[in-house]
Amino acid sequence: MLAAPEDLPEVMRYNDAVKYIAKLKNWYGHDGAKYRHDRKLNAALTDGSYTGGWVIPTCEILYGDHSGRNQELITPDNILAHKDRSSFKGTFKMAASIGFESSDWYWSSSETQTDAWMLTVRLSDGKVDVATKEYECLSCRPVRLVPV
Repeated sequence: MLAAPEDLPEVMRYNDAVKYIAKLKNWYGHDGAKYRHDRKLNAALTDGSYTGGWVIPTCEILYGDHSGRNQELITPDNILAHKDRSSFKGTFKMAASIGFESSDWYWSSSETQTDAWMLTVRLSDGKVDVATKEYECLSCRPVRLVPV
């Protein structure tokens, strides 16, 4: 997994972030990809149709736990673990916001039981919660997945 060196330029609703990323052309050397949620991305990884474009990270990539419930860190090498290291240091929005715009919260592509809600991660402290795709405006740090 490779994370972009910066967030998208502004906080936005989830569906707007998906559309924004899909329109990226040669952003840090790669185009964007359009995957509405982690199940679509996982299907593309399984069938070989994913070509390495930028995507919204899963909760597992952001936080290390695919369920967002802090049960067991499945992926200890995650964005939260590296947010203050090396070239990532100081590149994440940590200032708390109020209302529907929350720059300190980051979208994941991991859906909850209903497709209207997505798991989100506050990178300042690792808190996991849910947000509605259509109302909240959050930050987004695209990633690319590469074979190892």
